[in-house]
Amino acid sequence: MHTFLRLKHWQLFILFYAIPFILYIIIVVATIVSQNLTGLTVGMIFLVLYSFGTFGSWMYAVAKMSYDMRPQGSDMRLARFQMALIIPAFYFALLFLILFYFISNLPDISVPNPFLLLLIIPFHFLSIFCMFYTMYFVAKTLKSAEVQYPVHFSDYFVDFILVWFLPVGIWFLQPRINALLARYTYVQR
Repeated sequence: MHTFLRLKHWQLFILFYAIPFILYIIIVVATIVSQNLTGLTVGMIFLVLYSFGTFGSWMYAVAKMSYDMRPQGSDMRLARFQMALIIPAFYFALLFLILFYFISNLPDISVPNPFLLLLIIPFHFLSIFCMFYTMYFVAKTLKSAEVQYPVHFSDYFVDFILVWFLPVGIWFLQPRINALLARYTYVQR
């Protein structure tokens, strides 16, 4: 867990954005060369799992460390955050399996089942809500761990935006996380 917290901002940027971009280029070029849509789907599933795995692990590590360091009297619940982190991962995995099924059976399927679309839409909105909740939780616990008092939305609004737009936010958040981790490990000694 502390591995993600100890990384520098540029290392996380490479892990979160440079590696997936290079993998995406490799997958697209390999698909064009082989003309195999199944390979594209499998490659994209791998890419999404990699992205969810790295980003989710970082979010969990930051939230767990910040949650442990938060001041007393905070109303945050870690179990709710964990559930909100798991739901989008399962939803996107299920969505890609459905997409893989449709692509692999493309000549046989004429029109998608409307019941399937009615089933996907509520889960899609639930997944979006869960992703926003995880960003909210990370921003709030991080700020409350830094300042050591219960915070209001105006106190951590900028952190929420930085987590939401992580390609930019990682450059500002990770140095603060590194400092907080150093303070946390120093206090534990």
